[in-house]
Amino acid sequence: MVAGLWALLAFALVSVSPGALSAKTTTKPQEHVVEIHHFKFSPATVEAKPGDTITWKNLDAAPHTATAKQWDSAKLNHSQSWSLKVTDKGTFEYICTYHPAMKGKVVVK
Repeated sequence: MVAGLWALLAFALVSVSPGALSAKTTTKPQEHVVEIHHFKFSPATVEAKPGDTITWKNLDAAPHTATAKQWDSAKLNHSQSWSLKVTDKGTFEYICTYHPAMKGKVVVK
């Protein structure tokens, strides 16, 4: 009977997959790029996770900003970029202060 219990225990240990022993899986932070082109943010909405980085690249000849209540890129001239590492969950709407009709959104889940 003891031998049978040991055999059952050995089978149970061999049957457990390595993933089942892990309590939590982690994902690597992602890089997101928002192009500023033709007076638009593309993509207009970025979905990210805490720890991700978002980079805005100005491809227009005109200067632009990516400005929210929580952050401000300052002036981005042609071919300049600015990066933000997001840490807080939430929805953050932003504009270009030079061209307020230009709008974008960052959703951090």
